[in-house]
Amino acid sequence: MPMPAGQKKKILAIAHGDRRVQAAAMYDGQRLIMVELRDIIGNPDEWLPKMHEDIAAKVEGGWVVMVEDRTASFSPLATPFNFDAVSEGGRTNLQNCLDWYFDMDARGDIILGPGMERFRITLGGEGGLLDAKHDEKGRVVYHVDWRRFQAGHKALLMCVAGAVMEEPLSERWLKVMTGALAGAKENPNWLKTFHAITKGYDKVRDKDFEARVAQTENRKYV
Repeated sequence: MPMPAGQKKKILAIAHGDRRVQAAAMYDGQRLIMVELRDIIGNPDEWLPKMHEDIAAKVEGGWVVMVEDRTASFSPLATPFNFDAVSEGGRTNLQNCLDWYFDMDARGDIILGPGMERFRITLGGEGGLLDAKHDEKGRVVYHVDWRRFQAGHKALLMCVAGAVMEEPLSERWLKVMTGALAGAKENPNWLKTFHAITKGYDKVRDKDFEARVAQTENRKYV
């Protein structure tokens, strides 16, 4: 199902592996513009509360928020993502993500921001992060070199998933389709209070994010 005309997705992805990584991206229906890929460092007692606040604010603001979470226990607001989960087609989320990644990358529709080139995913050859073979049904099967495939690569793939694999019947998707997201009345709960307190700060962060998207996109044509 295509995106509604004029809609853009802001995506936050949080992945773990060799370390924890947070990624932020914008998807305009064709291009995925990677704005941020950074490590999450420090004591969980310090960054975890801030992360939950950030997730709450972004979900309230209409972002697609995906967290690598096999148990679906990290956040009741974020969308849990499991690379090993099997889709209706019988392939894992990892395989489907890589299909989309290589198709989009071949068209030049994945734009990496400054310092992110090291997370570009390569197939086969010297230095390739994975190889591809075919199964008995003729489908491509990717074999990943997990010694070198880092959390940053996973966060990049989760941004791909948030852009093109989001559940069309999710609550966020339905709100966008009906136009209710921008004008909906806030629920009378703690999130309303939190949103009111941080509204000004969130506007500043959104403007900064938009500026970074534009800066990253312009790099493609330099």
